[in-house]
Amino acid sequence: MERTKCVPLRVVLSFCLLAVGPAHAQTFTWSPIDCAKSSIVLDGITKCQESNSYAGPDGRSDYHLQTAAFTTATERVYVFLQKPRVELETGGIAVPDEAVREKYLSKPSADAGKSGRNLSPTMRMNGGYAKTYALEGGWQCFSYSKDAPPLGRSNGVAYYLVGYVCAKTPQVQTADTINAFLQKLSVRR
Repeated sequence: MERTKCVPLRVVLSFCLLAVGPAHAQTFTWSPIDCAKSSIVLDGITKCQESNSYAGPDGRSDYHLQTAAFTTATERVYVFLQKPRVELETGGIAVPDEAVREKYLSKPSADAGKSGRNLSPTMRMNGGYAKTYALEGGWQCFSYSKDAPPLGRSNGVAYYLVGYVCAKTPQVQTADTINAFLQKLSVRR
């Protein structure tokens, strides 16, 4: 089993602590998977990985993390997913508060944290939230948090889906571009 470190640790901890809680800290091992078998559905993804499963706070839930990405000379796409592996009646994931979402949207990657500039206010999109920003070298980007349907009696959601998209373009990412991307991105249940 190959161990890789692709997801920023703060992202994993932010989302996992909501579902697992600090008393249930677990070690994550990442393994490559066939993108056709990934729960993340998006045309063009070429690199996918999945974590080992981990127990939820009630001891009955079973969760896992997945990532998907592709990179070309003119485009970078990264998707992070957390969802229940086994869906029980109470198996929804706790809804993150606004502060958790803002923290991720403001620094979705190490590059954005170091050299991101012109960060926009958070925009409520048709299907989620987003912030636009620019990176050195002419990259125009947006970070996103896609809305998930409700799941279980716990008033939770079916999954967390966040990530970022960057393109080498002189034009800033627009609401139409972001909405079109969010409509193409989905999760297999």
